[in-house]
Amino acid sequence: MPSPGSMNEARSIETLNGELLKIRYKNQNGWCIGEARLNHGSETVVGELAEIPQRQALIFYGYWEAHPKYGLQFHVQATRSPDPLAGPGMVRYLATAHCPHLGPKTAKKLADAFEAETLDILRSDPERVATLPGISLDRARQWKQFFVDQQGADDIIVWLLQWDIDPSVARRLYREYGAGAMERVRANPYNLTQDTWGVGFRTADRMALSMGWGSLSAERLEAVWRFGLETALNQGDCYQTTDQLTEQVVALLDDQDGEAVRKALEAIRERLTQLPDVMADDERWRLRWVHRLEESLAMALRNHPSRAPKASAVDWAWLEAETGVTYATAQREALVGALNASFSIVTGGPGTGKTTILNGLLVWLTRRQGVASNRIALAAPTARAAQRMTQLTGHDAQTIHRLLGWSPPERGFIKMAGNPVDADWLIIDEVSMVDLPLAHALWQATAPTTRVLWIGDEHQLPSVGPGSILKDVIHSGRFPIYRLTQNFRSTSGITVAAHDLLAHRVPKSNLDVTIVRHQKGDDKLAVQQEILEQILLLHRRGTPWEAIQVLTPIRRGRLGTDGLNPLLRDLMNPEHAGQSRFIAKGGLAFREGDRLMQTKNAYGKNVFNGDMGVVVAIRPDLAEDDDDDRLWVQFADQTVGFSAEEAYTLRLAYATTVHKSQGSEYPIVLFPLFYDAYVMLHRNLVYTALTRAKERLWLYTEASALWLALKRGDGAERQTGLTEKIRI
Repeated sequence: MPSPGSMNEARSIETLNGELLKIRYKNQNGWCIGEARLNHGSETVVGELAEIPQRQALIFYGYWEAHPKYGLQFHVQATRSPDPLAGPGMVRYLATAHCPHLGPKTAKKLADAFEAETLDILRSDPERVATLPGISLDRARQWKQFFVDQQGADDIIVWLLQWDIDPSVARRLYREYGAGAMERVRANPYNLTQDTWGVGFRTADRMALSMGWGSLSAERLEAVWRFGLETALNQGDCYQTTDQLTEQVVALLDDQDGEAVRKALEAIRERLTQLPDVMADDERWRLRWVHRLEESLAMALRNHPSRAPKASAVDWAWLEAETGVTYATAQREALVGALNASFSIVTGGPGTGKTTILNGLLVWLTRRQGVASNRIALAAPTARAAQRMTQLTGHDAQTIHRLLGWSPPERGFIKMAGNPVDADWLIIDEVSMVDLPLAHALWQATAPTTRVLWIGDEHQLPSVGPGSILKDVIHSGRFPIYRLTQNFRSTSGITVAAHDLLAHRVPKSNLDVTIVRHQKGDDKLAVQQEILEQILLLHRRGTPWEAIQVLTPIRRGRLGTDGLNPLLRDLMNPEHAGQSRFIAKGGLAFREGDRLMQTKNAYGKNVFNGDMGVVVAIRPDLAEDDDDDRLWVQFADQTVGFSAEEAYTLRLAYATTVHKSQGSEYPIVLFPLFYDAYVMLHRNLVYTALTRAKERLWLYTEASALWLALKRGDGAERQTGLTEKIRI
């Protein structure tokens, strides 16, 4: 044990063997004081100890520090099991190996029989394996070949299991980097926090500390600085200021004194500017790939021909006779503007005539100008939005991803510069949902001769991904913009309420909108029950379950998706005798008839983040240990099969977040808006939820929450550089 005076400012990490004996104190933030046996001596340990198993052999990583009152204490930064493949670790390793006919039950049978020798026996002695009940010699020999073939990946799998990282991550790393995978992770564990790998920051940080990275070492500070930029990107910002990023790092390194972190960052400021994947400009910090996408997209927009060949004058008498519509002045200007520009934007709220303009444009192009329908490409960011576009126009529309043609072997889109989309017209709806990477890919695949029309509502929430594309392009002032403000659905209470919001007025209840107000602090259980009772009443009056959707700002809590979905599922799709169930990786259980949402892009299946579907079949005839598709989900335009591993990205969707609902419409929406979602209370959140309803909306709100959302406006603008890059 070191003396207090021997510790330097960097707090070098020590590795000690021992066990946690007991926890003496725990505060509300999870910080604990405990007693542990470390290197055969009983010592005081502090840190986040609640999740650490007691009286079990462990390896502790941390540093010694002398407390002025309580004396020498060991600050625990990380722990791991000395043998990651002991007991449950071996079962988990085998069950996630994707070995044919080897699932959780069989994995436990093998681990119970052979314990620590399980892997060695599987690779060398199939006859011994075949002595277990229910395992044939042919199957044991098949397993032998499988585990011999993948032996090269085992080292990294076992190594990452020490930090409870799923073996599937290790296998993907091995497929990507081969024998060098472990060294890549050792070089910078924080790289595992990227979406590709899905490892949490705290896990990566524990790994780094356990490998000897100093608490305030330059390497740790660099990694967390970069991670701060990635975190901001997940919140939509394309850059962070020096002060913002510094405070993010201070918050992430909550095991250190904040002032010490700031001083350490200042000391390596020049070194931070030299990071190969980070750039700094006028106190703004960006990831280089984000900067490249913004630059490239801005250039593509600027270089698209500024004017298309002059179109003939529109014969309004003919068009109005063909469509049965009398076009208002603003609608005529937008339609003519689209015909006479190579790129233009039509934006407006519900009921302002965006679809009317689109239908009029399609009729004019196909019936008067002779443009073939297959020369007009219609697309939207989500399958539901594309399906709605098809229904409203009568022309085939598809997702942007399908339009561009994702090709997994090439890891990119088929359509790109040099192989653009073959169309005379490219019309994109719901552009507010398009993020920076998708907008960039779209413009790379747009030929100079293609006329482009964007349609969207700039007042909706921005995209889930980084950037604020629609607003940024509009604010650049470089392209024809047609704003529609006149409400042509004056009899729709939903449209009236939406326009009230845009006019900074608190909407009131009307024939189509019911606002139910609660006192601040009212019991959320009672609110849950109120929502369920209203849904049940609607159904008893003839409304089908599929017409009803609950939207909420948040995931956690009683009024978040996590709290509402189990209740809504039991109401709309109760479990009954003979109904098949499916258990996905991670323990999520689904039933036939369940409403689900995909939460990550699955390019190989042509299913994308936010796509909603219904479970139409579960194949109970397959053995649980088989890795075949057992769950079948009907999405907007296709039925897709999922294995237990793949179904990990599916979630119940009787209630979804407002963000995930963009691009969709539902006949009836119920929307709780309470102070639980305080940081998200903004006008565009309420506006987006409101405009998802086609017929009826119930808004449950608390005291002045609705007023506060309106007062706050649309929240802080996202920090992006696209507008200024377009203006160059």
